[in-house]
Order: sequence, then C-alpha cells, then structure tokens
Amino acid sequence: MLKELLTASTIRALAGDRSFGRGEAYALNGAVIGITTNGGTVYGTVTGTEDYEVKLYAQGARVGWSCTCPFGAEGNFCKHAVALALVWTKVTVPDGVPAPKQVSLEEVRRRLGKLPAKTLADLLMEFVVEDASVREQVIFKTSLPKEEEGASPAKMQELLELALVTDWVKDGRSLRAFAARLRQVVGLIEKLPEKGRGEEAMELCERAIVKLNNMVDVVIPDTRNYEIATCLEKLWEVHLDTCARVKPDKRRLAEWLFARLDDAGTHGVARSATDYGGVLGKEGLAEYERLVDKEIRKDEIVENSGSGKRSYLNRIKERLLRARGDWDELIKQKSKNLAYLTNYEDVADICLEAGRKKEAISWIKKGLAAERGYTPVGMVSKLVDLYIEMGKEKEAMDTAWRVYRKHPGTTSFSVLAETARKLGSWPEWKPRAIAHLRADVEKKAKRKTTSPWSSNDFTRLVEVYLAEGDIDDAWQAAREGGCDEWTWLQLARERGKTHPGDAIPVIRRSALAALEPTGARAYETGIRLLKELRGLMEQTGELESFRRLVDSLLDYYKQRRLFRDMVKKSRLAR
Repeated sequence: MLKELLTASTIRALAGDRSFGRGEAYALNGAVIGITTNGGTVYGTVTGTEDYEVKLYAQGARVGWSCTCPFGAEGNFCKHAVALALVWTKVTVPDGVPAPKQVSLEEVRRRLGKLPAKTLADLLMEFVVEDASVREQVIFKTSLPKEEEGASPAKMQELLELALVTDWVKDGRSLRAFAARLRQVVGLIEKLPEKGRGEEAMELCERAIVKLNNMVDVVIPDTRNYEIATCLEKLWEVHLDTCARVKPDKRRLAEWLFARLDDAGTHGVARSATDYGGVLGKEGLAEYERLVDKEIRKDEIVENSGSGKRSYLNRIKERLLRARGDWDELIKQKSKNLAYLTNYEDVADICLEAGRKKEAISWIKKGLAAERGYTPVGMVSKLVDLYIEMGKEKEAMDTAWRVYRKHPGTTSFSVLAETARKLGSWPEWKPRAIAHLRADVEKKAKRKTTSPWSSNDFTRLVEVYLAEGDIDDAWQAAREGGCDEWTWLQLARERGKTHPGDAIPVIRRSALAALEPTGARAYETGIRLLKELRGLMEQTGELESFRRLVDSLLDYYKQRRLFRDMVKKSRLAR
C-alpha cells in the first residue's frame, strides 16, 4: 500500500521542488545507510549534518512521515524523507553504489530465534552494560515470577521497588516503558486479595501511591503525563477495592488518606474521604473531618498563610458536609467568603440542591445587589428561570429588563431574549431592547476613551444583530459606527454568503494582519483566511487578482521559508 502511494509525483508534491531536489541528491550520493521494515512501516537512517531517523507509513490513502531533523520536526516532508522514499521505492537508485540492505524486524526475530541461548545472553549484555534504560528493563523482566509460581511477599516488595526506579527515565519513550512495567506490578497486586493476601495488597498499594506521588513532580514534571496519572488512578482503584474486602482500621485509614492530600503535589493524584465513605463509615469520616477542621484552624492562625491550601481544605470540608446532608452547616461554611459574585451563586446552588428555592432566590438577589460593574449572566439566568418555574413571569421579565437597562450588551441581551422567548413575548420586546442599546452606543460613541476595556464604536450593537441573524442591519451598523476587527471578520463571513464583494476587503485585511507575525500558527491562520478570500474572489470573477496577491505575498515574505512551503502545500494559487 505504501509503495503504491509513494510515486515520484507524490513525493515531489509532498516535499516541494527544493526539498525534492536535495533529497534526490542525498539518495544518489548514498546518504541512506539503513532501511528496516516492520509491517507497513519503513524506517531508515539518512546521513546529513548528523544521522537522522526517518519513518514512512500509510495513513489510509495518505502518506504519513516523521524525521528527527529540525525541519522534519515541524511536520515537513524533508529532504531526508525524500531520500528514504526514493531509495526504498527504487524510484532513484544511486548509480554505481549498491542500495542499502533492507531487513524486516520479522526477519530479525527469526534470526534471533536461531541463536544459542548463550549467544543471545552475551548480545543482550552488551546493551545492558551500555544503556541504563535497557539495564533496568532487563533486571525487572528477569525478576518477574513465573505465572504458575506466583510471588512471595518479599518478591512483591522487590518487584515494586524495581518498578519504581526512575533514574533511567529521560524521555517520552522511556516514560512509557516505566508506566508499562508499573502496570505489570499493579496487575500482580490486584490478584493478591483473591489469594487471601488482601492486607499485603493494601500495604503495597499505599507504598506505591506515596512513592509515586512524591517522585512525580521531581522526575516527571509534565502535567500532560497521561501514562503516570493512569497508573496512579489504577493504584487508588485497587486500594479502594482491597480496603472494602479487608475492612482496615477506620481511624488509621482516615489518617493515611488525609496525609495524602499534601504529598500528592502538583501532578500527583489523591482521593478524599468521601470516595472511601463506604469503607470509613461514620467513625472514619468523623476522624477525617476532625483532621480537616484541625488543619483549617491551624492554617487560619498562621500569619500570611496562603489562601490556596485553606481553599482546598474548605472544599474538602464542604464535600464532607454534603455527603452527610448537613445543608445548614454547608450554607454557613460556604457563605463565610463572599468576596466574589460566584460565591453568592455557589450558596444559591447549595440551597437549590437542598430544595430551598426561595432561599436560593434570596442569595442570588444579594449577589446582584453586590455587583462588581459587570453582568453576572449566569446568576441572572438562574434567577429568571426560578421565577418562571414558580409562575412569577412578571418578576422574571422585570429582572431581565432591569439588568439589561443597566448593562446593555450581548450577554444581558441574550438573557433578555431567552426570557422573553420562553414567555412568548420576544416580538414585542426586541425593538425596545435594540432601541435602548442603539441609544447607549450612540451616546458612548460621542465620548473619548483611552481604556483598553471599553470601546466607543458600535461593536455591541453589531454583535446583537449578528446573534439575531439580522445581517443587513449588522452590516449597516458596522458601516455607520464601526466595530472591532474580530466582529468585522465574523460579520464579513456572514455577509459574504449573499454579498461576496462586500466581504472581500474585510477578509483580505484580516488575512494580511494575521500574516504579520512569524511562526506556523500565524501562517496557518493567515492561509485559512486566504482560502476564504479565494472562495469569495472566485464568485466575483477576481481569481486572477487573488493569484497576483499570493505571488506578491510570496515575494514579500521570501525570507520566510516555512511560510512559502506552507503556501505551496495549501495550493492557494492554483
């Protein structure tokens, strides 16, 4: 399949003329020094400034590739990929120089199977001595017990210690290998309770959780590390299941769980007492809550103590109160801090959870009265929905209109429109709402402002017209009073569906602005906008003008090699 895809024309199209020419020279000069195949994937080493590793494979009906050179690392089909493709497909064979020998990994496995055990051991030992990663893997693999023998307590301790060695973890590949062998040990631990070794399994889980959490920030400080997070999640799962079988001392378990809150670090994984509620019971949960309260009091009396830890402890306290259904205490706890409007909404949510609608309304109204100069759209929506549920339709509309009059904008407009639509009165309210917004933007347009957070154009009015699908009115408002560039772009895209000629100058301006910075992300945005521009100019019969624009951009940015390559790949000028 891959050979069928890698024709000379395809290779040239993927690489571009320049990379193709250089790759062809590499192929003719014998720079491809090794080719290995494994299934449908081809691996090769290509010598250049350094030795680079290239991989080619099929992705459905397309060619996939990777190369360790800087240009290839950006996702480009580089000269090294060209060289490997040409030599492997025999499109180009170096004259007078034998092509590199091709060996499949299946063939390598077959040859190894024929070697005597001592020869294999000697061969492996060469890598064990030189490579720490291989050494740790071999030590671990040779320590695994046979399936039928099982593992003694001492052996399980040894395997866990070996699995948690991270000195050899240097990159993503070794990290995956580390996670794989840790999963093997966790799998062995998981089977222990079935053999009457539940307490041993629990202790091993606890030991592994503590050690892995303590090392994860130092050795593996990558928040995207899915592999390690998955291992920790599994360890916690096995620990909880084992505790349910073993029924450990509830106070000791509560103390151990509480201690884990600190050693989980930034990237570790912890569990709270509420996850273990069925195991801890009332006695264990009470002990855990006592520890939380003690820590909160200690943190509160420490001068300049950070609020982060206290907030974390308060959230745990809230979960404990929710778990036992102590709504009064939970509301009291949550209402201690009302520094932000969202705090009022959180208290209202607890009231709703407890089935106290009137109390929830009271808290939301307190929050709206304590507003901080912006529209708390979530709170307003919640309040009007509660009024509608309770049959208080007039209160719902009065609330939505009052907030909109005070802060006319897209968010308050959407709440007003949603409320009126639910009550079937939007046709009457819409003209009134737009007239109020227009009066407000016209008034502010006369003022001079230097604030980056406010504008004196018609952006808000244009956004409202767009939200309502009134494109002609939005276009007229933008032409009359102006709007920000992002809104102009959204408006142009809508306007272009019926009036492509109107949209062309806006899309062109946005595309040129997007291309001013350097880098792949900026180029991707600019090229995407240029594609939109091409579609519009095709409709207006200006395709030749578009091609001249692309040519002028390629000439203007002739020093930006990545941009030129990306334009060619996108086939913008075709």
